[in-house]
Amino acid sequence: MENQIFITHFVHPHKFWYKPFHPGGQKKQLKELRDAIDEYCDQHHANEQKKHYDVNELVGYYIPSLTRWTRCIVQGILEDHKGLSSYNLWLIDEGYPAVANDIQQLTPLPEKYRDNSNSLVKCGLIRNVLPAACVYDPLEEQIRKAECLSWSKDAIKIISSLIEGIEKVCFTNVTSYTIGKDAIGFGDLLFHSKTKTFNAANVLSDQAMGMTVDTKHFLACIFESQTPAVGSSRASSIVNGSLGGSDTFVSNVKTRKLSTASYGANEFSFDESASMVGGERKQPAPAPAAVEQSS
Repeated sequence: MENQIFITHFVHPHKFWYKPFHPGGQKKQLKELRDAIDEYCDQHHANEQKKHYDVNELVGYYIPSLTRWTRCIVQGILEDHKGLSSYNLWLIDEGYPAVANDIQQLTPLPEKYRDNSNSLVKCGLIRNVLPAACVYDPLEEQIRKAECLSWSKDAIKIISSLIEGIEKVCFTNVTSYTIGKDAIGFGDLLFHSKTKTFNAANVLSDQAMGMTVDTKHFLACIFESQTPAVGSSRASSIVNGSLGGSDTFVSNVKTRKLSTASYGANEFSFDESASMVGGERKQPAPAPAAVEQSS
């Protein structure tokens, strides 16, 4: 299946990394790059050892389980009470983080290997679903589902269980948007077991951990400025960290009618053209925010 993937690292529904299950014509090119990096590190490791590496430095990292070198970016440095450093790394071509406790596992790499446009690893998020939680709405005197700014541990756990338990994963209807310097794929994440298909957005919605919305509302929420004074946004949080505190959903229940949804079936309309398995639950949406869309 053309859109079949495997997820290399999952943080939350709006932040994960993946590779295509079938690399196609890129397979030979990537093998040549991997072999070139491995050969360079083998040849230069003994003569180019350093006592310290800096954040954002490009390095080769030896993975004992794979018995080869791979290229990485140093993302952070921790120093213990003895003055020994451990390095938090991002493995560019593997698509997951690692920690190097032994500096002998690292070696400098020339800048010509920094370009990650030739890597199969991509960053993605599940489109048209926002974090949600159940709260009491005193105005309506009902328990309602309301948007919040961060994904709960249970939401992360349930999607992680699908990733671990189902081998066939597809990422479909993907549109790429540029956030900062990164291209992020917005799409539908589907898990195909032997007899069923689970749509991640619908799973989150059905378990009251997420709220499905239409594309205009979703893009507006992702790119809107949460605190205009400092210019922070959901978009920057996708690239840089968590989506913020979850305690803000309480005020959303009282002030944003569009952000709440009753469990009654009459609150939703079924869209037969929706790309999501089982249909998409639509709600009114504000005008979309301006975004930079890559081809």
